[in-house]
Amino acid sequence: MRKAYTGKGDSGYTKRLDGSSVRKDDAIIVAGGKVDSLLSALDAARYYNPDYAMDLDTVADRLRYLGGELSGGMKQITSSDLTTLEQRIHAIGEPPAKFIRFLALPAIALNECRTRCREAEVALAPLYHAQFVQKDLFAYVNRLSSYFYLLALAAETRKV
Repeated sequence: MRKAYTGKGDSGYTKRLDGSSVRKDDAIIVAGGKVDSLLSALDAARYYNPDYAMDLDTVADRLRYLGGELSGGMKQITSSDLTTLEQRIHAIGEPPAKFIRFLALPAIALNECRTRCREAEVALAPLYHAQFVQKDLFAYVNRLSSYFYLLALAAETRKV
């Protein structure tokens, strides 16, 4: 029977896609974990918001690319991705003058994505300042929290 674990990480180190070994508390691994957490929340948001499934699937794909970049893979988040996301944000509409408390489950799920996105952004900030992650990637995550907020607002008010 194939095991679901290897035990190789028991020493507190893990390997990136490029084969390099890093501590499990390294900023790269922490940021990757935050992106993974966001992806998990995104699955729930997709479940509760089937009308947004295609857009949320696109975001999930971009987040997987982002995870690959953090793991030593190719740079795949581009200015085109950022522009597309900004266009989606503008298409949803303007934010309200004050913060909204979400009560509908579809909106709550999207707001959970927003909060996890903010955590991912905070975890990515030191990597961005150290020039380990590119500007387009960091800006994409920054815009993404606004996107989730406006989608949650739309889900709460059923405008989209």
